[in-house]
Amino acid sequence: MEKVNTKQEILNVALDLFSAQGFEATSVSQIAEAVGIRKASLYSHFASKQEILDSLVRNVLEQYEKHSIFARADWDDPDFTKDKQDMTADAATKMIIGQIRYILHDPLISKGRKMLTVEQFQNPMLAELQTKLNYSDVMKYFTGFVRFLIRKGKLSGDDPESMAAQLCLPVSVWINLCDRESAREDEVMQLVERHIRQFFSAYRPKKEQNSALYASYKVKNIYGENFAGFTRHCREAARALIVTDDKILLSHEVNVGQWMIPGGGVEGNETPEDCCIREAAEETGLIIKPGRCFLVINEFYEDWKYVSYYFECKVAGHTDRNPTKREIEVGAAPEWLGIKQAADIFSHYGDYAGSDEERRGIYLREHLAMSEFSDKYN
Repeated sequence: MEKVNTKQEILNVALDLFSAQGFEATSVSQIAEAVGIRKASLYSHFASKQEILDSLVRNVLEQYEKHSIFARADWDDPDFTKDKQDMTADAATKMIIGQIRYILHDPLISKGRKMLTVEQFQNPMLAELQTKLNYSDVMKYFTGFVRFLIRKGKLSGDDPESMAAQLCLPVSVWINLCDRESAREDEVMQLVERHIRQFFSAYRPKKEQNSALYASYKVKNIYGENFAGFTRHCREAARALIVTDDKILLSHEVNVGQWMIPGGGVEGNETPEDCCIREAAEETGLIIKPGRCFLVINEFYEDWKYVSYYFECKVAGHTDRNPTKREIEVGAAPEWLGIKQAADIFSHYGDYAGSDEERRGIYLREHLAMSEFSDKYN
């Protein structure tokens, strides 16, 4: 029994040293000294330092096969997926965070991963193992995961591999951060949770749009000076141009002196026309019927793309307003203005350059919309 315990102690100490300073930089003498035995005694358990490494790799792989979600997954196997049919963002968050906690805190897996990180540029065998465990198997798992959720109608998209990369590769970076700075683990877990929920929100299937409303529209683009040249995020919105008797209904934020065309961000699985109806009711108290979408404006700021769908709308009834907390604070209220008067307000977007860039951007967007819409009234 003593010999078995000594052999395991040699493996434990060797893993500590290999994960901290690397295989090549660790000598047999260092291992023996740390265990508290003579070098000659160590050779009665292992013929060489390489044999110690080989034993450690086997142990890591055995632990990995037993406990890692990546090793046991088969998203085409009904037995594997039977308890995942109703996968939600909450369930996915719990599953992924549980795996991250395991990866970070299981002593063998954690130290084994650090050893692979240190040795990947020195040892071709360990470099190959590093790629398998920390990239290939992870991507295979999440590509199957995303493809499964698309098949089940939980996500929308046509490139599961690219979507999987968006979901899992940032998590790998955060795990590496925790390896270096363990005190930031709680911060990282909160970030991971937000990341997963945003992913599910970004790829949530939408209800089918009424194609007749989108038969013909123009597209205009606005590029901010701070545009990064690429987009990582996208936010969609719908805006209602409600006209009666040559007057248009605007939302007037009385307390700050700002005007806007009624509208706001698409939520959940809304279509843009659903959003347009909801936002108009909340802001103006009118029940509207969206007509054609005549214009789409894309705004590019930093790494964001903001898409606004503009609909010609008719009044179909009345309801109670339901303003947001912010709308109450700024004194937002619906007001009817002449179309030319409304167009003139937004044409002064340049007046706010440098002093109120948010308003300048809003007025520029609404100016483009009003210019396109008001042509037929001139």
